[in-house]
Amino acid sequence: MDNEQLMMEVQSGKKTMLDYVLAQEDLKDRFLSSMHDEGIEEPTEADAMRWLDRYEEMLYEDKAES
Repeated sequence: MDNEQLMMEVQSGKKTMLDYVLAQEDLKDRFLSSMHDEGIEEPTEADAMRWLDRYEEMLYEDKAES
């Protein structure tokens, strides 16, 4: 499933943001590592949404610095 289709399923309620993060190979490992570092063994959708917000902020900061 491509990224656009997956996002459409999230927006329609068929999938959660947790599903979205775990389906993205480039995000999955970073997310799970971060959850492990925070002591979270079973991440929730709220964890995924919080992590995505932080990840997006980091990307914008990196882009602004370059």
